[in-house]
Amino acid sequence: MRKYKYKYRFGYRFANGIDSFEQRAIEMFEDMAQQGYLLKKRYPFVWKFTAIEPADYSFSVDYAWLSGKSEFKDYKELFAEAGWAYVCSYDGQYIFYASRGARSLYTDRDTLRAKYKRKVITNVVQTLACAIAHIGVLVWLNTYDSWADMFTSWIFWVFFLPLCILPYLRAMRSNLVMARQVKRERSAS
Repeated sequence: MRKYKYKYRFGYRFANGIDSFEQRAIEMFEDMAQQGYLLKKRYPFVWKFTAIEPADYSFSVDYAWLSGKSEFKDYKELFAEAGWAYVCSYDGQYIFYASRGARSLYTDRDTLRAKYKRKVITNVVQTLACAIAHIGVLVWLNTYDSWADMFTSWIFWVFFLPLCILPYLRAMRSNLVMARQVKRERSAS
């Protein structure tokens, strides 16, 4: 069987923060590594994998907004000290891998809770960006005469609200619930 240098997989962005999407993406990365392809890069809706010897790796995702090369370098070194190698990043998501059985990135409830909080911030930023882009396009096209026209439009209720706003709001709620649950478990123990 011929092995390609690169393989591509279509994948929904898991920046929306719903853990099931993140977990499915991680399972896909691990499965591809076992088939001999390591995640290399992330493009909008596409994952790029490069050929390697089949390996049993664990993957993890962290969320952060870094503001410079030195901060990024320190961030990568922090994970490297824990045995995790940087793979790629996209929209504030940083993907790392390590050999199976490596110590988890999130060793206690506080770090896990902080991760969920960072995911909520990512959700808020993306929701606002989507809303501003949508309203900007509508204003640019001179589609509506007033704000009231826009909010009473069938386009808003049929397309924009369910496709752009609700998934992110649901993800924010999901991540806040998870962060609260982690906090309750910490205070109970």
